Amino acid sequence: MPADDLLRLSVLWSHFPGLARQVERAGRGALQRIFRARSGGSDAERLESARALLRDLSPDALRQRASDAGLAIICRGEDVYPRGLLELDDPPPVIYCRGRLPAGHVPTLAVVGSRSASEMGRRAAYTLASSAAVRGEVIVSGLAFGIDDAGHRGALAVGGRTIAVLASGADVPSPRAQTSLYNQIIERGGAVVSEYLPGAPAKPYRFPVRNRLIAALAGRVLVVEARERSGALHTVDHALALGRAILAYPGEGMRDSCRGSNRLIQEGAEVVLEPADLLHGDELSLWPEKPAAPRPPVAMTDDVDSRVAVLAHALALGPLSVDALAEKLSIDIGTLRGVLARLERTGLVTFRAGVAAWRGAVRLPHQGVR
Repeated sequence: MPADDLLRLSVLWSHFPGLARQVERAGRGALQRIFRARSGGSDAERLESARALLRDLSPDALRQRASDAGLAIICRGEDVYPRGLLELDDPPPVIYCRGRLPAGHVPTLAVVGSRSASEMGRRAAYTLASSAAVRGEVIVSGLAFGIDDAGHRGALAVGGRTIAVLASGADVPSPRAQTSLYNQIIERGGAVVSEYLPGAPAKPYRFPVRNRLIAALAGRVLVVEARERSGALHTVDHALALGRAILAYPGEGMRDSCRGSNRLIQEGAEVVLEPADLLHGDELSLWPEKPAAPRPPVAMTDDVDSRVAVLAHALALGPLSVDALAEKLSIDIGTLRGVLARLERTGLVTFRAGVAAWRGAVRLPHQGVR
């Protein structure tokens, strides 16, 4: 389908998804027939509104709107269009992107769960996302508070990359209170993407639709703290239909906030108790594709996240003594011990007998399924 038609279809998809699906199924010439169709019957008002919208948002106008918003337009059929999205029954005709999407061969892990997560759940999501990111996986999530937030921040803390998939336009951080995190994701080499038009607000019906993109962009889906009826489980449903691996972190069995994720384990999801459970043996290499800009820090700074990222990369290939680490990073022992102590408290490293190791066999704190 020509790029102009895909852009017209994108306009319909944002405002009239049912009509967009009808046009997709009808095939060649269906868009043009919208303008020739009679405005009678029960669909008259919808059809006339769609015509007006398509007239107002011509392909050229939409390109200008995206450019003004700082967004790239990626049309279905282009080489940079994510391959995972093509596996969907209804791949978006266009995605709008700010930042840099990873190459197709780079492994991805979705981290999803409750917005009202417990501190234990947030800590688990943060640590597991950090562990996956430092070994090369890009973390995919939805920018919401709770588990999404912890997953994104865990990746950023170790200099990794993360993708936020929005239920609003890609230029509209949703929720607005996550604007700072939104900016950090882009500044540190990640991306924010959406199938909705620039400037589109987040609406309740768009969140479950958005979740299919999270599933499609991920190679695996990790669920941390999800209720039995939750958006995270919608993501799981889409992931299962696409043949993605489902992983779950167990929580206290009697808590409502964990019943959905615990049920996944009961139904056969892979149990993740510690960072080592995320490994594919030797399948994942450290940074299979280096971020272009900004790159992971190469020297210690006063910024805490930069210190964590430097240490993560220094330890990712194996344990090192404090003396060796201090020499490798050209910092004093006192500063190094302080940062290592912080990392040990958050479960990101072990520090025993003067030797630091990156999350080797550290068991995450949880109360188990009872």
